[in-house]
Amino acid sequence: MGCKARSPELNSDASETVDKPLTNFSHDITSSVHALTLSPGEVFRVPVTIKNPTAEVWASAGKYPVLVSYMWFDKGVMLPPDSERTMLPSRVPPGGSVAVTVKGTAPQKGQKLLLRITLVQEGVAWFMVKGALALEIPVELKQ
Repeated sequence: MGCKARSPELNSDASETVDKPLTNFSHDITSSVHALTLSPGEVFRVPVTIKNPTAEVWASAGKYPVLVSYMWFDKGVMLPPDSERTMLPSRVPPGGSVAVTVKGTAPQKGQKLLLRITLVQEGVAWFMVKGALALEIPVELKQ
């Protein structure tokens, strides 16, 4: 397996960068996880598949990297942003898709929590703020 990581195909993916703001902030995110039950502060992992329906390449390198992240909402109100970022494992060409495991931490409190997973182009914009539909997962917080 160690040799596979050195293959030219993987190296070219890793060297792809995003050095300008994107012009289209669409994405399609799906998951086999439809609900979560977590303890306050518990670390979670959600496997997702992200499809790029745009004409632009996404990569987690460069001046404006594209990363996977999330926002928490409680009773429809966004909690203070404190979300972790997950790098894309490779570049995602137009029409391409990638599987990623999003890692994060549950909030310390909340009554009607909703986890919204979306992409973010660092220094530019959150995709969901630009109109993309985030993956929404209801979360029950064990008290």
